[in-house]
Amino acid sequence: MTDPDHDERLPALAVACPSCGSTPDQLCTSHGGTRTRRHDVHQTRTQAHRALVDSIETELTGGCGVCDTEADEMCVGCGGCRCDRHDTCTRPTP
Repeated sequence: MTDPDHDERLPALAVACPSCGSTPDQLCTSHGGTRTRRHDVHQTRTQAHRALVDSIETELTGGCGVCDTEADEMCVGCGGCRCDRHDTCTRPTP
């Protein structure tokens, strides 16, 4: 159902489509699943792919992709991100 050329033209095929439920590497469908979209994907799938890429880039640069905390935004007291509470962190004095 998919063609190797689509992987290069449609990088969003790397993620599942939230709109039609197509699995990764499968083309999106329209009209209740009766037609395959051969030239594009749903906008929600493109957005999901973009969010995944952004998350991976954040992780690779030392941040947290889950809560989107960049490396320079990490807690100075403990080095943690926004996923955790920081009530007990000791902040350095300026």
